[in-house]
Amino acid sequence: MSAHDNRLIRLEAQAGAHEARLKEMASTAQVVSSMDELLGKAMSGLEGRLTVQAQSIETLQTTISQTDELLERVLESLDTLRDMPPAT
Repeated sequence: MSAHDNRLIRLEAQAGAHEARLKEMASTAQVVSSMDELLGKAMSGLEGRLTVQAQSIETLQTTISQTDELLERVLESLDTLRDMPPAT
């Protein structure tokens, strides 16, 4: 009988320890909330980087367009100079 009482006391102590550990653990709602927050931050960071890249692409397209226009004007000027009669 004494052995059973001792065993019961140890089992109750272990159950109490397990219950205390379970109370310390985050609930499912807390874990989901934390994951949502982390995902939101990650998405916000990704959106910011994509916005910066889109702006860089637009800047590059504008630069290329301006370079093309300048090159076209230079070539037209060279054609004009070539077609002019030589100065005597």
